[in-house]
Amino acid sequence: MNGIASKLKNEFEKGLSREGDDIMVKMLITYVHSLPDGTEKGDFLALDLGGSNFRVLLISTKLSSYMCYLFTCIYFVYLFIRCFFFCCCFLLLLLLFLFCFLFIYLIL
Repeated sequence: MNGIASKLKNEFEKGLSREGDDIMVKMLITYVHSLPDGTEKGDFLALDLGGSNFRVLLISTKLSSYMCYLFTCIYFVYLFIRCFFFCCCFLLLLLLFLFCFLFIYLIL
């Protein structure tokens, strides 16, 4: 079991680095600077937009000092909404590219 954990850790480290073409696990850096230490108070909201589901999670710690309450909802994302979102992202990237191209062209 330790051998599997060691290999998995090595693959994670390779995935976080930007070097090499033999990366099996592609990963993105999340820039989380610290982990919770248990002294947090209040409401925390987590949103996850996946391929076909939109998950909403509310974590409340202000109702009790010894317990936390979780409220979760899962919504199905219809295909036409996913296609619309993809098209909007594509158009936004295209406009950004054109803006950068014109900016460079006008400066040079």
